[in-house]
Amino acid sequence: MNKTNKIPFARKIAKKKETVTILSIVCSLFFITASCGKSDFGVDADGDPLYDFYLYTNRGKPYNYYYGVDGKKEIFNIRKDKVVIYPNFLADTTGQDALISADTVAGWILATVEPKKTKLEDLWKMEWVMAATYALEYADNTTLLYPQNKIYIKTNKGLSPEEAFKKTGLTDKVMKIELFDKYNQGYIVTTNVNMSYLFRFCRKLYESGVFECAEPECIMEIKLD
Repeated sequence: MNKTNKIPFARKIAKKKETVTILSIVCSLFFITASCGKSDFGVDADGDPLYDFYLYTNRGKPYNYYYGVDGKKEIFNIRKDKVVIYPNFLADTTGQDALISADTVAGWILATVEPKKTKLEDLWKMEWVMAATYALEYADNTTLLYPQNKIYIKTNKGLSPEEAFKKTGLTDKVMKIELFDKYNQGYIVTTNVNMSYLFRFCRKLYESGVFECAEPECIMEIKLD
C-alpha cells in the first residue's frame, strides 16, 4: 500500500477524502481473480480524443474493457472528471489550475478536473504534461483505475515475449520486457502506447491468439466506507 503525496505545484487541494490509493502490481486485477505520446491506432477526428479512444453504450456512456481470466470481458466506465498524468516537473507549469485536486503516486499524478472545462486535449497542450488519460471505474463504483504505460502478459504455445510480439507485428510498441513471475512465466512490458489506447492494445494482443494474458497495469484507488 502506497501513501499518496500532494504534488508541490497544485494550488487547489481538495479536503482529504476517505480513499486509499494502492499501486497495483501489473494489473493486480489478474492476481485478485485468478492469481493470473499522443497518438496511436487512430487519429483525433473531431477535436475530442475521448471519442476516438473508447466504446459507447446504447445510451451514449463511454466505457472500456480488456480480456481477463478465461477471456472474460472486464468492463469499466470512463470517468471524465478523473485523470492520470505523467508530468515533467521541470517544465513550465502553466495550466496547473485546471486540476481541482491532485495526489502523486510513484511519480504519477492522480487528479480531479472539471470535465466541461478541461479535456484530455487541453492537458496534452500543457508543457508540464508528458502524457495523460482518463480514469476508469468499476460498475459498482468502489474502485478507480488509472492506466499507466505497462501491461502484464503471458504468451501461448511456449513462445518467448519477443517472438509473440513479432508475430503480432507490434514489436515497435515495446520498450522493455521484464520477467515478473518466473513460476507462471508472466512478464511486465513497458510500452510506448498512448495510455488512452492501452486497453485496446491489450485486447489486440489477446485477440491475436498469441497471448494467454494481456492486461493493463493500473494504479487503483479504492473507496472506503
